[in-house]
Amino acid sequence: MSTATPNPAPLKPDKKTTRVPLSQKAAWGVGGFAENFANNAILQMVYPVFNIGYGLSPFMIGIALSISRVLDAFTDPPMGNWSDNSRSRWGRRRPFIFVGALIMTAFFAIMWFPPDGASKAVLFTYLSISACIFYLGFTIFIIPFSALGLELSDDYQERATLSVYRNIPAQMANFILPWTLALLMLDTFGGEAHLGARWIGPIAALLILLTSLPAALICRERFAQHHQEPIQLKDALKYTFTNKAYLRVVGAAFLVFIGLYAAIPLMQYINIFYIFSGDMKQAGILGGTVGTIIAFAQIAILPVISWLTRYFDKHKLLAFGLFTAAAGYGSTWFCFSPEMPYLQIVSLMTGNLGLCFAWLLNHPLVADICDDDELRTGRRREGMFSAVFGFIYKGAIGIMAIGGGLLLAWAGVDGSVPEVLPSESIFRIRLIYLCVPTLCFLAAGLLMLTYPLTRERMAEIKVQLQAKR
Repeated sequence: MSTATPNPAPLKPDKKTTRVPLSQKAAWGVGGFAENFANNAILQMVYPVFNIGYGLSPFMIGIALSISRVLDAFTDPPMGNWSDNSRSRWGRRRPFIFVGALIMTAFFAIMWFPPDGASKAVLFTYLSISACIFYLGFTIFIIPFSALGLELSDDYQERATLSVYRNIPAQMANFILPWTLALLMLDTFGGEAHLGARWIGPIAALLILLTSLPAALICRERFAQHHQEPIQLKDALKYTFTNKAYLRVVGAAFLVFIGLYAAIPLMQYINIFYIFSGDMKQAGILGGTVGTIIAFAQIAILPVISWLTRYFDKHKLLAFGLFTAAAGYGSTWFCFSPEMPYLQIVSLMTGNLGLCFAWLLNHPLVADICDDDELRTGRRREGMFSAVFGFIYKGAIGIMAIGGGLLLAWAGVDGSVPEVLPSESIFRIRLIYLCVPTLCFLAAGLLMLTYPLTRERMAEIKVQLQAKR
């Protein structure tokens, strides 16, 4: 496979101008835990709690999540433009990060306390409103947080290093997330998912708060005093959506998110009803064990990927990773077996290690695009690029919130509290889990092979920008 042609020799960053202090790397990077944990803990908890626990149909849960994510997605571009145009004594990014962290933390905890004995309509309304406010807070936090990271360094290699600092804490969240179902089902918390959520929810919210605030309190902004004329939202969107390199990155990311978020809720149903014939506790232990092993491997591979960026263009490494992820998910039909439950680690390890290339390299690729954009427009617009990326990400989740519910409904999972699923339903769930991620990751990898900003081009852009400044 010719997806990664090596450069003649590794290029070293100019440490005098591009080194980011360790304290700021760590303070910004730990926010990766809050980002990953807040997003995925909801998806891990919502179906066991509201479907299996309260009896709300997967389709209604999907509608509630979709409403919140689509509304959230449409607030991203205004938030990014607001942050780009903002001026304050604390900078363009940090005040928003602080406020957003408080809002999303509070409503993550509140979400798991619907009224006792609530009807299906009340459950749907409660979930919809609490999710909408949570994701509004998430937008206020994540768009300036991502923009802050994009502008911390102007070096091709250092940007990949920064992404490691973000992704290691993000992957550390994966030590906890696979155990979500097992924790919800602990006898200590009542032995029922909806009862356990009333303990796990506030504990998770505290973790989100402690890891989201350091970026606001410790980091310093590179362009805090950068003066540029405010840009109207419609013009900012026009410049963003005419950037061909950026369209390739967000197009590939959209496909990745569609594939991934189609698979996440199905994994629990496969383990509960196919692997363990309805035993939620055994399914929770399997998911936690496999997820913990994979999390160790993901953390181990991140510095390796960063090191590889010294020798290979980032977009070619990303394409390689996506093809690897496709191979992993393509093998799930053979590696998910009731006779050998832990064989699934082969597929999941391959798929998740491949996706690590995406989690690590998307951010530095967008940072490179911001430099290319400054050369074209004369503006620093990290907020808008982060916002549109967030819009694509959340839009994909919103689509799959409805799509996932519809797919589960097509597979035969309704609003009743199931003890077993028919073999036809299990077959359909496994077929979806096989096909959707595999095809999406393949298409995303092919798209990234056409990305135009090579290492050599970025070196030219950096010289031109330094001359202009």
